[in-house]
Amino acid sequence: MNAGIRENHPNPQFMRRNYELLDGEWDFCFDNENVGLKESYYNNSKWGNNLTINVPYCYQSKNSSIGISDSCQVVWYKKVWNLPSNWNNNLNKNRILFHIEASDYKTTVFVNGSAVGTHEGGHTPFAFDITDFVKEKNNLIAIRVEDESTQRFILGKQSYTNKNFGCWYTRTTGIWQSVWAELVPETYISKFRFVPHTSTGELEVIAEVRGRFANESLLSINITSEDIFMDKSVPLNRSLTATVHNNLAKFRISVHDTNFQIPVWSVESPNLCNVVFKLQSNSGEDEVLSYFGYRNIKIFGNQVYINDKPYYQKLILNQGYYLNGLLTGSEEEFLHDCNMIKSMGFNGMRIHQKIESSRLLYHADRLGILVWAELPSFYSNDPFNTVNIFNELSELVLKHANHPSVITWTPFNESWGVNSILTNVRDQQITIAGRELIRALDYEHRPVICNDGWEHTLSDILTIHDYNQDSKYLEAIYHKRLEDMNFDLPQTNSSKRFYAEGFEYSGEPIILSEYGGIGFIISKFSDSDWGYGNIAKSEAEFYQRFEDMHKVIFDLDYLCGVCYTQLTDVEQEINGLLDRDHKPKFDVAKIADILNAKRSV
Repeated sequence: MNAGIRENHPNPQFMRRNYELLDGEWDFCFDNENVGLKESYYNNSKWGNNLTINVPYCYQSKNSSIGISDSCQVVWYKKVWNLPSNWNNNLNKNRILFHIEASDYKTTVFVNGSAVGTHEGGHTPFAFDITDFVKEKNNLIAIRVEDESTQRFILGKQSYTNKNFGCWYTRTTGIWQSVWAELVPETYISKFRFVPHTSTGELEVIAEVRGRFANESLLSINITSEDIFMDKSVPLNRSLTATVHNNLAKFRISVHDTNFQIPVWSVESPNLCNVVFKLQSNSGEDEVLSYFGYRNIKIFGNQVYINDKPYYQKLILNQGYYLNGLLTGSEEEFLHDCNMIKSMGFNGMRIHQKIESSRLLYHADRLGILVWAELPSFYSNDPFNTVNIFNELSELVLKHANHPSVITWTPFNESWGVNSILTNVRDQQITIAGRELIRALDYEHRPVICNDGWEHTLSDILTIHDYNQDSKYLEAIYHKRLEDMNFDLPQTNSSKRFYAEGFEYSGEPIILSEYGGIGFIISKFSDSDWGYGNIAKSEAEFYQRFEDMHKVIFDLDYLCGVCYTQLTDVEQEINGLLDRDHKPKFDVAKIADILNAKRSV
């Protein structure tokens, strides 16, 4: 496989050779009066200011080259684009797809003055077919993004006021993940899923094909260890072909064949296999390059199993904010964070209140880092926004489902957006519906945490949030046998109940999914800088608290995992193990020694 494509493509799990990355300099305009549509900003008419922006960074970030934090509800982008020379031949037999991995919130794309599509949702990828609107040269691409400041939309950790407060940070408006175009045949591969069936020793592959020749086409897949990420003594090479029927092609492959033994993916040995899809139709050949990891994730009793063995999860909370890029990280920053997570002794991360770039998930797959995927929160609900919430939840699952690193889904967090869930049946049903929607979409049946932290309804894992850092308190409250724990009582740290009314503990695994949060100031951000509990006055005090806490927590036999808060400082929140620029605040080896002293996998 061409390593250059994998190194540069925005989505390493779905790569075509004929693509062009459109990140970089675009013309940019604030449309404060919302006159852009009326005054035809989408064509060659002039607009009110003369700014340029560095896509995919939002205008609030320093890396955008603008760096203005003032809120503007409507913004515009423009770029003149010439088709690559090799795309011009036989364009009538091919299609051009225009991709945006994430743009917050309502995005409309115009090509040469015509609207080609609109997407609602600020965190998930979308694509439009722009073939019928392009010409060979001087294509004017215009993008209008509308981002209202309302708690009804999915915001995650973006402040819904004009200022930062508490654990809510600088807003993100507009494009904040990569933009690219790709050339495809008239009949092309649109989606595929890898589903490991380890109980039967099979890999299932399901692919969707679009175009007028779809059901007259043949799809072949080749699975190989060529350029595999981990060394393997026996090279893999297996090819199969299926006829497309009802726009689908399906494969089931035995992995126990003596000539085709797929290595298992794990944190310790993150084996990945390359896949090449080739579709043959009357409109030509479509080729897509991908990869997969073969592993399972199951629940037996009160334990989480990975590859049929109990696995203790040592996760760290990762909010994915960057000093100069806000929600948008660079390739170097993604790789640095993944390496730091492993170096400090963690085996996974809970990506908190954010749907991450495919590039970061690629590095988690490649390096062996477990991932909890989470839907960013909204903060009020009504009968009219529920559909949009579930649409974005569906798109989250479709985006991340093929990543072997992703082992858990979290649709709701701390009752945000379902504020009355303790007693309100509708709020309870929203979390249950979210869980069942994920179960219907995720063929692997990864665990679903209905409402992380407290007030659970139907949840595959009971998760607890407790930021008390007093080891004696932790020992008194939690250092008991599981049968001595009373989950009908409120949690002592928050007065929140473990379960919503009408629901109760039924033996599921228990994970302390937020704890710690020891604040330590390296550099001041504002007068409102804060951490959980008392700020540590010295490194020695931090290490002592960190170690005492983990001695108690790791001694709790009924816990099957933890998630420490957090990886980095984020603006005014200074409880990271790394600072705002993702540099270590503490001795990485000392952190690892404490985490590895007990509860090794």
